[in-house]
Amino acid sequence: MSEIERTSLDAHVSICELRYQALNDRLDRMTQDLDELKVLVQGLAQALQTQQHRQNGQWTRVQWALIAGLISAVAWSVNHWLI
Repeated sequence: MSEIERTSLDAHVSICELRYQALNDRLDRMTQDLDELKVLVQGLAQALQTQQHRQNGQWTRVQWALIAGLISAVAWSVNHWLI
């Protein structure tokens, strides 16, 4: 607290008003930054979810390819051993 604030109530009120305005401005900037961060995190979550769906689709194709390969191997074995 400055010396002028100790002696003048008007100066104290004015300086407090400036301090509160500065705090309010900082809070507004932080709120905007958090809103932007929220949008970025939501976009990231959506991108990760999309990537997970793609990987699930790729894994399903790999599984079907393995099943088809096993069926072909069994069919070849049965055909080879029975003929």
